[in-house]
Amino acid sequence: MKKYIVSILNTIWKDEKKSYNILLGGVFFLIPPLQLISLGFLSQKMENLISLDMKSPKWDQNWKLFFKKGVMLAVILIGYLFIPFLIMFLSGLFTTILSKGKIMSLFFFRGQVLSFLSDSLFIVALFFLPFAICEAVQENSWSIYLSKGFNIPKIMERILLVIQDYIKVFGIILLLYAVSIGIIFLVLNHIVGFLLSGFILFFDGLFSIHLISKVYPRKEIKMKTISE
Repeated sequence: MKKYIVSILNTIWKDEKKSYNILLGGVFFLIPPLQLISLGFLSQKMENLISLDMKSPKWDQNWKLFFKKGVMLAVILIGYLFIPFLIMFLSGLFTTILSKGKIMSLFFFRGQVLSFLSDSLFIVALFFLPFAICEAVQENSWSIYLSKGFNIPKIMERILLVIQDYIKVFGIILLLYAVSIGIIFLVLNHIVGFLLSGFILFFDGLFSIHLISKVYPRKEIKMKTISE
């Protein structure tokens, strides 16, 4: 795994820096409507890596295509994270407003249960998300894109083929985003944190898709069962 990380950092340093991808992607990430174009660029980059095309997409390649792919990727992200965030909101509602600050109240207890549930669902959603994106980005049709992106049994089958490497990759990506969010919100002041957040998160996205593509099983492997 260490050699993968070194290789990815070298690639990003040589290729992405040279073509100003991090600069442009970071700027777009700061502007809400243009964030979809940055997501579309990352989606196209993931698709290229899966097909073993090491060339980076060009920003002037097709703006409409990037925007469309960004919207499609955003739907996948929202689809996986909507329920955990909704339960997290309900948890806060129960523990703060409905409980009226009473720790021993039933509402506070329900809020704690919902908080545990939302955290658990959040981890589960994030666990499936990397390969869900890999499955989806290879399609351009909305119906096929969504069916592949939310095909949990198929995604789980892919994960099980490389489960040890996948767990390592998942842990590294979680740590990367945790550190980045900590830097943005806890280390930097509000203005600097906001200005650098786009570049930091876009770099995280580039690094993550490179790392995921290293372990994604591209070929179908069918398991044969022996009937007794």
